[in-house]
Amino acid sequence: MITLFRIDDRLIHGQVAMAWSRAAKADVIIAVDNTAANNKVQKMALMMAKPSGVGVEIVDTKNFPDIFYKYKHKNVMLVVGNPIEAKTIIDGLDKDTNFAVNLGNLKSGEKKERISESIYVTPEEKDSLNQIKDMGIKIFIQGTPTSKKVYY
Repeated sequence: MITLFRIDDRLIHGQVAMAWSRAAKADVIIAVDNTAANNKVQKMALMMAKPSGVGVEIVDTKNFPDIFYKYKHKNVMLVVGNPIEAKTIIDGLDKDTNFAVNLGNLKSGEKKERISESIYVTPEEKDSLNQIKDMGIKIFIQGTPTSKKVYY
């Protein structure tokens, strides 16, 4: 069961490891990122941020379905690096899967539009977010579990 679906380009870091994994009552964090899953150094760094008592899997979008199936009866926190990969993941989930999408942090950059203080998206990423929203999935911006939730 997905207890939190977060888009955060930092993937697993202090906020995710400590605050969000607790708030989501996560048994496992699945970080889905095509680059990190295939980079041993980045993968090892992400594993070092793993909270005690919580499992961590770092996978690419292609291997996500098999890993998710393995944990589907546990409390799963998904962390995806960008809205495009999030849309790919959502397209592969059962349509009766119930969750909202949390926008955490997407750094600024060239050709990126500011959506909030810590969320910047390219036109393609914005299109993916709008497609997710059009599927009836709620999207909210919330940096930490104790901060105010703002809907996209």
